[in-house]
Amino acid sequence: MKRIASLFAAVVTAASFVLPLSAAADEGKPQVIRLGFPGTGTGNRPVLGGNPLATAHLQGLLEEEFKQDNIKIEWNHFKFAGPAINEAFANDLLDFSYEGDLAMIIGKAAGLKVKVLAGGGMRLPVAVAVPSESQIRTLADLKGKRLAIAKGTAIQLASSRILATVGLEEKDVRAVNVLGANATDALATKDIDAVVSTPSSFYPLRDRGVARIIYESNTPELLISGGFVATEHFINKYPEITKRVVKVLVKAAQHSSDEANRTALFKLWGQDGTGFGYYKEQYGKDTLAEHQTPLLDDYWTGRFKDGIADALRFRLIRKDIDIAAWLEPSFLNAALKELQLEKHWVRYAYDGKPVKGLASN
Repeated sequence: MKRIASLFAAVVTAASFVLPLSAAADEGKPQVIRLGFPGTGTGNRPVLGGNPLATAHLQGLLEEEFKQDNIKIEWNHFKFAGPAINEAFANDLLDFSYEGDLAMIIGKAAGLKVKVLAGGGMRLPVAVAVPSESQIRTLADLKGKRLAIAKGTAIQLASSRILATVGLEEKDVRAVNVLGANATDALATKDIDAVVSTPSSFYPLRDRGVARIIYESNTPELLISGGFVATEHFINKYPEITKRVVKVLVKAAQHSSDEANRTALFKLWGQDGTGFGYYKEQYGKDTLAEHQTPLLDDYWTGRFKDGIADALRFRLIRKDIDIAAWLEPSFLNAALKELQLEKHWVRYAYDGKPVKGLASN
């Protein structure tokens, strides 16, 4: 974590010149809008699925929105996931990004001047897999074993929570920082005893008889949450452009939430190398909307409040975060109203259950 923290040493200085949001005034339009994704597809292909921003990317929605403005849309896929995105934000190389919970929390705690504009990509399950011949059968068996954990990402926070269910801490395992495909490759070659990742990462190895999944999270408190963030600098300078970006994201979330689009959506996302079948399996009988909702409802806020508390408890951050000050829902609310989608998504309570009669943010 010392290495991760060092990436943000210049953040406060670099961000000290940002105007407050209350002083926002549109200064024309940018030449380019730079967006980021935490990770790459199979074989480092610049494609990802699983959230509304991914849908917008694969359907070219932002390119279409800003074509008449001659604004270039630049997509950046970061192999080193959340930590690399935070570094890019710190060095003014990104304007918007989708991120998982821990990376967002670490960046904000380190001083990044970013705001959360919307949710999306919620309730992502996490699994633990081992080589097929391994004697490891349960989470408790991980004690003292080599466990691949993507440090600084949502996977690390999920790992700490999962280990805690059997009374273990990260110090009780031999944690190895391995990201993405490198982790599953190490599993296949038996250079690691176990890996924590998303279930779909393990399905190809499972089907080849190379790996065995010993655990998969299925309760709200052990699922990964994510969000769509933007720099305060961009929001301040281009509020109208920000409004349009969020509107496109909401349209993508609507498409990604429509059950009539399930087959087509999984085929679209499957271009990242995961494939249609594995997206279908991971989503199972879940509704698309509960994963793709852009609302910053009580469930979203609660998951991030717990994430901040857990990050402090597991010593992944040293500074608390004022979550209310972190959120900037005005653009989302404006988009929902303009698109007449204020009641389109179910609003969820802290415990992950629907709040009857309420569907707006």
